[in-house]
Amino acid sequence: MIVIAIVSLCLPLILNFLSKYIIDCITRNVEVEHFIKTLILWIVIILCLKVMSGIAQYYYSKENRYLRCDVAQRIHHLRMSVPYEITLDHNYQNKLSIARSVMDRSVPCVVGIQDATITLFSNIISIGIYMSIILKLHWSILVLYLGLYLTELLINLKHINYSRKFRDKLLPLQRKTAYLAGRSGDIRSAKDIRIYDMSKWFSQKYDNLNHEKVEIINRRETIHHRNRVMNQFLVLVRSTASYIVLLLMFCGNKIDISDFVFYISVVTTFSAVLSRLQGNIQTIYNNYLEVNDYIDFENLSNQSASVKEYKELPRDIMTIEFVDVSYKYPGSEHVILDHINLMLRKNEKIGLVGLNGAGKTTLVLLMCGLLQPTGGAILLNGVNIANYNRNQYISLFSALFQEISVLPDNVLNNIGLQESYSDEQFERIKNITRECGLQNIEVNDKLIREIFDDAICLSGGEMQKLALARAIYKSASVLILDEPTASLDALSEQQLYLNYGRFSDGKISIFISHRLASTAFCDRIIMLENGEIIESGSHLQLMAKKGKYRDLFETQREYYKKKSMEEDCL
Repeated sequence: MIVIAIVSLCLPLILNFLSKYIIDCITRNVEVEHFIKTLILWIVIILCLKVMSGIAQYYYSKENRYLRCDVAQRIHHLRMSVPYEITLDHNYQNKLSIARSVMDRSVPCVVGIQDATITLFSNIISIGIYMSIILKLHWSILVLYLGLYLTELLINLKHINYSRKFRDKLLPLQRKTAYLAGRSGDIRSAKDIRIYDMSKWFSQKYDNLNHEKVEIINRRETIHHRNRVMNQFLVLVRSTASYIVLLLMFCGNKIDISDFVFYISVVTTFSAVLSRLQGNIQTIYNNYLEVNDYIDFENLSNQSASVKEYKELPRDIMTIEFVDVSYKYPGSEHVILDHINLMLRKNEKIGLVGLNGAGKTTLVLLMCGLLQPTGGAILLNGVNIANYNRNQYISLFSALFQEISVLPDNVLNNIGLQESYSDEQFERIKNITRECGLQNIEVNDKLIREIFDDAICLSGGEMQKLALARAIYKSASVLILDEPTASLDALSEQQLYLNYGRFSDGKISIFISHRLASTAFCDRIIMLENGEIIESGSHLQLMAKKGKYRDLFETQREYYKKKSMEEDCL
């Protein structure tokens, strides 16, 4: 970048003096041979400077491409490492969109500041040289140029702040339209879109968002246009005024023809240098604001980062205890969990039941450390989990959630999540796939048809089995299965119950379901309602209490019994 700045400083000056030299040679009858030799020398110098600038620009652009990749990789890393509860905040999504827009620029903002600062100094040197030349001509031209330049600079800096306001309004709309475009073309949505004619809904929402975007863009472009007109007017005023002064001086025989051409070239170049200087200042100011935007995103992503000393995780996980734990989501006054007290023990199979919205999944997210209690504490072997490194604590858990993430890779890597496997690990994964009911799928089969043309499509039940295999392979201290039978057929469900004791051996295990019959095999069943534990005990104990658990169990049993009879009749 320094080479480019030096060339941009020298080249205009050379061209200015070269034009004067050529005219002087013509008007003063300089020897042709001497004139041609000197001209060839200057042309060679100019070509060398151009070549140097081109080579420097090539390597500069190459370095920027690598830097953009590094910035993009860092943003992706931060997205995946940010604490889970922060991802639920809409401010995080807005800051992420801003950070990605900053990254998508051809020149990353940090490099932009560095480059603009280097060229700023070269332009300041150029301005000093041109000011000294113009002062020899007439001070009024210099005062006019600098006065109009400062006016133009202040207008453009104010315009940057206006542009950022429009950007902040557009980014959420762009995120929403990108989501709709992705979902409307997603193979997983294709069946529902066609069966339920969702295309009208997608089109209407998409059109409404685009209409909002167009209105904002039109307002932004109107202001942009006014700003451009004002800038062009100021440039026209300063150029016209300087040309008039030079013309009057030439007509008054105060300067000759070579000086006239020279000074015309000087004031034109001076105007261009002032514009470049203004661009440098605007770039530094705009990139400074964007660096702050990116830092805001990093600070939000690193909220949980701390230099505090953490306790070492115990090797043997014996208990996890909820002590008066409450939780409500950020920005909401609705309490999801209210003063929960619960002890979970090793080798105990826990069933967590309740109707939809009872708080089962939130309780599990708190247990995993993905959410932080808004009241009370969670203890691991009697120690508050806040005293452990969060990422290390989360590693204690294997979980099958209702939302299953399938990676665009083969079955082997979706389960093992490793770069390479020993023979023992490979055989273990093959055995686990069979135990989880994936015996008809090869571990080398690829997934996600949008990425691989030869990928296989998994059914809902097969995706659950894949997620179960991933959880079993991790072999963590705590096993959590959230509605693991929701998409399974009767035979697969029965097989899961038969294998569950072996899967959960030596672990704290939690089996979540809204179907009470699914958890009857558990050692202890916790029933949640409206964020509170209303009953706890084994299946037989809860049935003997004749409380809400028994009422709901009987209701569900009658429903499934009736449904089974109807299916038999068919």
